[in-house]
Amino acid sequence: MASLMHCFWTGPSFPYGLRCFIKKWAHYFRKSKSEFQLVVWLTDDSMSETEKFLSTGLGNKFNSNIGRYFPGLEVGFHKASMGFNSFYIWKFDTLLREYHPIINETVMMLKSHSYYTSVSNIARLMIVNKCGGIYTDIDFLMPKEERPFPPKINNITGRLRGVSAIGLFLPVNKVKTDGGNVSVMIENQCVLLDPHSRGRLDPLFAKMAAFFDKNFQAIKHDCINNQEYVSHEITRHLGKSLYMEQNDLSLLSAYKARDYDEFCHITSEMYQGVNHAGIRINSSGNVKDKPSMLDRAGTRHESYRMISQATYTIVVEFFMRNLSCPPEQYFLTHWKKFEAFFDSKSVGDQFQFVDRRGATHGMYSWANPGYSRLTSLEKAARVIGARQHERTMLSAQLIAHLLRLARLSIKEINDERIIRLQNILAGAEHSGFVNRNVATCILKELFYSIFCCKSEKEQMVVGVMVNMVNMINRSNYEKVRKLIDPEKSEIDYQDLVGFCYI
Repeated sequence: MASLMHCFWTGPSFPYGLRCFIKKWAHYFRKSKSEFQLVVWLTDDSMSETEKFLSTGLGNKFNSNIGRYFPGLEVGFHKASMGFNSFYIWKFDTLLREYHPIINETVMMLKSHSYYTSVSNIARLMIVNKCGGIYTDIDFLMPKEERPFPPKINNITGRLRGVSAIGLFLPVNKVKTDGGNVSVMIENQCVLLDPHSRGRLDPLFAKMAAFFDKNFQAIKHDCINNQEYVSHEITRHLGKSLYMEQNDLSLLSAYKARDYDEFCHITSEMYQGVNHAGIRINSSGNVKDKPSMLDRAGTRHESYRMISQATYTIVVEFFMRNLSCPPEQYFLTHWKKFEAFFDSKSVGDQFQFVDRRGATHGMYSWANPGYSRLTSLEKAARVIGARQHERTMLSAQLIAHLLRLARLSIKEINDERIIRLQNILAGAEHSGFVNRNVATCILKELFYSIFCCKSEKEQMVVGVMVNMVNMINRSNYEKVRKLIDPEKSEIDYQDLVGFCYI
C-alpha cells in the first residue's frame, strides 16, 4: 500500500513557490527515512513548463517514460528529481476521463473562466479517490523539521480509525456564531483518504455530476459572470495590490483591526452600482438580470455560490454523513491527532475577524482570498504607521503612478510604461527595499498591472512583457531577477506569469 502526499498545480508555469514546496517535502521524507513519496499533479500547460525546467540544472531530472512505481495502484507516473530530491509527476486530466462526462465538461469550463480554486477543489478529491493518501495546498501543510515524519501512512490513519465510515478526513475549525455561540466549520485545504478506502468517494462524484447536469446552464452563466468579475478593474486592483495606495488605506486599516463589518462596508462601497452585463440563474431556476458583482454585505460575489454548492457544500455534507462522532468531538480529539504530524497553518487564522454581533468570520471578501492572499494582507498591514517603511511607501507611490497608466493607449504604453518601469527597477536595484517580502509584493503589483491592461491587441501587451524580461535579464538587475526566481540566471515570460500568480 503506497504512502503518498499529493499537491496540484494548474497554469502555464512551474513557479518558485511550488518548487520550494516540492524540495522541502521530498528532502524531509528522505531525511526521515519515510516510505512517503510526493506526487505532483499537473495540467497540460503546467506539465510542459515543468518538463522544460527539469531538463536542466544540477540534480534535476525528468523521466519521460511512464512507470507504475506503486504496487496495487493502477496509475503510471513520471519519475523526477529536483536538487537530487526525487518525486513523481502525473497529469490530472487523465483522471477526469474516469468520471461522468458532465464533470469533465464542467471542469474545462471552470478552468477557461478562471475558476481555478474550484478546479483544484474537484482535483484534490479525484486524486485521493484514485490513489489514497494526503492532499495539501502548497501553502498549508509544512514539515515539522524537529521530528521525523511517520514511516507509513498507516501510522497516521491508525490514529483516526473508526472516526469515519469511509476513511475520509477534512480540516475543521471552531468559530463563533451570532450571540457568541461556538460552532465548527469544515474546511478543505487538505484532504486525507485512507488508501484502503480508494474508490469510496464515487457516490460523492455521482451526486456532484447530478448537480452539474441539473444546473449546467446556471453554472455557465456564473462562469461568464466570474470572468467579468475577475477582469474588472476593481477586482484586479484588490486581487493583487497590497492596498498601499492612499485610497486603500482605510480598507487595510479595517483588516488590521479585524473589523469585519467595516472591511465589508468599504469593499461594498467600492463595488456600489457595479453589475454584471448578463444574467444569473440561481439553484431555484430564478433569473436575475444584471446581478451585482458583490452581495449587499460586500463579502463575496454572487456568482461564486452556485459552484461553491457543488465543490464545497456537497463535499462537507458527504463528509459529515460518514462521520461517526459529533463534529465538535472530531475537532477537539481526532483532527488534533492529524495536525500533530505537521507544522500546519492554523485553519483558525482566517477566522479572527469579528462583527458587531460577536460572530467570527473568515476573511472571504472578494472571490475567497485563501491563505496566500491573507499572508500578503498581513505583510501589508504591518507597514501602517511604521516610520521605518517610508521608503517602501515611496516605492509604492511609484507603483500607484504606474497603475494609473493603465488608462493609456497601446502607443503610450510602449512609449511611457517601459521608461517608467526601467526607472522603478533601477530604483529597486540601487536604492534598495526595506526587505525581500515588500520588494517581491511591489514587483508583483507592477507586473500584474501590465497583465491586466485593457487592450484589444493582446499581443502588444505581451510585447511589453517580453521587453520587461529582456530588461530584467541585464546584469545590472540581478537582485531584481533573484526576487522573481532565485534559482535561474535568466528568466523568461512564463517565469513572470508564475511569479505573479503564486
